[in-house]
Amino acid sequence: MEKAEQLSNEINTKEGHVLIAWPALLNACLNKKELVIKLLDLFTKQTPGWLEELNESVREGDTQRLRMVCHTVIGASSAIQANACADNLKKLNATAKEDPIDPARLQEELDESVVMLKKTNDAIAEIVIACSDS
Repeated sequence: MEKAEQLSNEINTKEGHVLIAWPALLNACLNKKELVIKLLDLFTKQTPGWLEELNESVREGDTQRLRMVCHTVIGASSAIQANACADNLKKLNATAKEDPIDPARLQEELDESVVMLKKTNDAIAEIVIACSDS
């Protein structure tokens, strides 16, 4: 797990902000490596579907579906201490609640959220590999 924590710190430094709050994640998982790996692995497996649903719901103008997907990803991100990702999706969710909806702003928030979700997912994939190797 030390290798994974070191990698997480390197990724956070490179990004200029915390993608995964590693100490908080370990604490939330009671320092159980297997649980950390399961949560992170599940997140990476779900991410492609979430990305597709986020994009589809905005493209189709389905703000109710968008808010449901945002809620799901916010919860999953918070569970793994990916707070920057959760914060981006909270902004997207808030924009989706506005009446009337500003399509340009909604698309901008979506784009930012997608970038953050992909960065988070990539970082998690690296960490999972590091944990598997150790």
